[in-house]
Amino acid sequence: VQDVEKLIVNSGNPNTLLFAFEEDHVVGTAVLQPSLERAGEAEIALYCVSVNHQSRGIGAKLLLYSMDEVKHLGYHTAYLKVLENRPEVLAFYAKHGFKEYKP
Repeated sequence: VQDVEKLIVNSGNPNTLLFAFEEDHVVGTAVLQPSLERAGEAEIALYCVSVNHQSRGIGAKLLLYSMDEVKHLGYHTAYLKVLENRPEVLAFYAKHGFKEYKP
């Protein structure tokens, strides 16, 4: 965890690293980083939950906390890039207020 945090801190970008824990184990991550294209927007990047811990509400809690933290950091919009177009993944994000954007 410390090595990952050091890498992000030293990247030159003001990123926020979030972890979801179960006992002493990291089971989910998210990185909040300012958009390089649009002012006032933040990307929720590297958002993931361990396969063994999915469908237990951890991902939803991590995503909601990430969105609250984006607001707390002063951004007006949060977005994420979806690498898998599985219907259940897209439905999960839509359920939490995300809309599909096609440039």
